[in-house]
Amino acid sequence: MTHFTEFLLSFKHSLVFHIDKKWHPPDKMKTIWKAYYKKRQNLDPFHVEYIRRRLTAFFGLLIILIMTSACNTQPANNNKVEIEINQAIRIGLFLPTKHKNQIVKDKAKNYYNSAKLAAEDLRPMPLEIILYETDGTLETIQKKAEEAVNDDIQIAIGTLDNAEALSLATILKVSGKKLLSFSAHEKPLGRNIFNMGIGKINLADQVLEYSINEGYDNFLVLEGINQEDDIELADLKRLIMKKKGTILKYVKVSDTSKYLTEVKSIIEKFHSDSRKEAVIILGTPDQNMVFVLASLKELMAESEGSRIQVIGLSRWSTKSNLLTEPALKNAWFPLINKKRINEFLKRYHALYGSKPSLESAIAYDSIAAIGALIKNSKETYITDPFTISALTNSSGFLGVLGAFRLLPNGSLERLLGIGESQAGRVKIIKNPPETFY
Repeated sequence: MTHFTEFLLSFKHSLVFHIDKKWHPPDKMKTIWKAYYKKRQNLDPFHVEYIRRRLTAFFGLLIILIMTSACNTQPANNNKVEIEINQAIRIGLFLPTKHKNQIVKDKAKNYYNSAKLAAEDLRPMPLEIILYETDGTLETIQKKAEEAVNDDIQIAIGTLDNAEALSLATILKVSGKKLLSFSAHEKPLGRNIFNMGIGKINLADQVLEYSINEGYDNFLVLEGINQEDDIELADLKRLIMKKKGTILKYVKVSDTSKYLTEVKSIIEKFHSDSRKEAVIILGTPDQNMVFVLASLKELMAESEGSRIQVIGLSRWSTKSNLLTEPALKNAWFPLINKKRINEFLKRYHALYGSKPSLESAIAYDSIAAIGALIKNSKETYITDPFTISALTNSSGFLGVLGAFRLLPNGSLERLLGIGESQAGRVKIIKNPPETFY
């Protein structure tokens, strides 16, 4: 990519933070940052050690700027006017920082800090982050959306609620503004809304793809009582059909004696129907589910010497009780890239003195993706960095939570790894890919 080295080594302080109409020009920002870093790190921001740390963080976390396929596109007309990188890009950030629920407020603060961290790592790119503080009501989100239009923002990010995202996008679409929502919603919310959260279908899709590639394409589906972390059965059926797999049996797990007799018969039939058995757990396994799995393994694995592959559709690595359960040993489940997460957590803690929620990294990835699009538009002489085609380029982006791309229907596809439960720990059996090709 052209000008990449020049871009990284240009340390001009041009970042502007603008919060509820209170803004600081670049000269004043230098003074503010100097005082801030002396307080946090007892380190002069113009000392050589500070510059070394900044470069290390820059190269470590801004790998997302290794661009999309659009980077390889050469301008057809060299006479086009180049975009001035010193012109501030106004980003509207919508978060419920005034919500009456303290948990929601704390969550919003994590997202806000993560967005600021990304902007700091993107310096000297001139990003103007305007925080629009909401309280969870649609009336407030509509008022703030109108303010954002009047402030002439170029793109919006944020909202933790689907209803807020819809309300915000309805007002923004009149002016053609795009919204990168922090929601994990996977149904279309509108042409200009893109959801940055990792959705349930995305999680299930990755582990099913791996399982089928390993030869497990016939499934017994056991659905538990607690299903809030997993996809709907109808979505699961569509995914398996799309991948040319087959659901041989479906069982709704309960604790009645009639059910236990029925499930034993179904398990025996499942064994006779399938050479390579895989059991999909729909929902978080409870005691009844564990009992069924233990019975299944005793009936099939012990007598035949074959392995029953258990498949979880959500992030079981975050639930230590599942990793220590003998009936779930060797289970497969989707896994997020830990390496970049750990680096993000260290950077966040060093700057803010606290531990963020994992989901708040979505805000970092959103800002970093915006930075990548701006850089690409500069190099390819495109006047609007945030066109639908630019946002949905097939090569995607590389962020804290792994490689991702936005799809035309507004959902997100994130590349994940596969973990295996091993007596209280997670064994990585497939690392998350870093590219889509």
